[in-house]
Amino acid sequence: MTIRITEIQRVLKPTGSFYLHCDPTASHYLKLVLDSIFVPNGGDFHNEIIWHYLKWSIDQRQFVHNHDDILFYSKSNDKKRVFHTLFVERSPATKVRFGNAKIISSHDAQGNRQPSETEGESVGVAMDDVWDISRVPPIKQLYPTEKPSLCSNVY
Repeated sequence: MTIRITEIQRVLKPTGSFYLHCDPTASHYLKLVLDSIFVPNGGDFHNEIIWHYLKWSIDQRQFVHNHDDILFYSKSNDKKRVFHTLFVERSPATKVRFGNAKIISSHDAQGNRQPSETEGESVGVAMDDVWDISRVPPIKQLYPTEKPSLCSNVY
């Protein structure tokens, strides 16, 4: 993997990003490899994304393994780096309270939180680092490492 990651880092555009999908049993080893290749060359680690999914569980005498890791790096850590924020729908409770209005939060001079105000139309909530995306069932896979399309609630 080190040779492949080194070559990926070399050919990646300066504004480019790299996402490595791996099993949690290997993620800590691969993070060390990625750190040693990207960071000394001006790149940066940004997120460890948890890809959470549901599947049939069996008695394992441990917590059920229902996630994979995605390590997110960029070739450069400057402001020119390209990143497109993904948005998801708001929670039902937020929709009831605020509708589709954009929520503005603020603090006073003493640091006390002020009541939320609304302004204009909201585009949704910025997607966090835990992604609930179902797996492609093994019986429907065309190849073993096949990935599903993103959920319909991402826009």
